[in-house]
Amino acid sequence: MAIQVTYTQARENLAKFWDMVTLNRETIIITRRGAENVA
Repeated sequence: MAIQVTYTQARENLAKFWDMVTLNRETIIITRRGAENVA
């Protein structure tokens, strides 16, 4: 199951989210106001 975070949360916790992706194969979706989301 993917984790959704805001663009601001992603910027503030980038290293933490990198670890989640590389260690746990977690999918993270970054939501952006006024633009498409990215995964």
